[in-house]
Amino acid sequence: MGNVLIYAPLVNSSQATLFTADDSSEKIVESFFGDDTGARIRHVVIEITTASGKEVRVVIPNDHLEAVVYVDGDLV
Repeated sequence: MGNVLIYAPLVNSSQATLFTADDSSEKIVESFFGDDTGARIRHVVIEITTASGKEVRVVIPNDHLEAVVYVDGDLV
């Protein structure tokens, strides 16, 4: 089981869920890149810079580990 929930809120107040916490991190990584990438993907990284200049990095591993979040380089 992973710790990532990815969804899109809809204008009718419902949501389209892409991945739930029941989905593994491996499933999320494979959905981005497939399963035939040559060298095995270690993880997917999503980087965001906020309006206030904070740097947020979400790391989703391609194994059984949970995703982690860094803010300005510090693990939160």
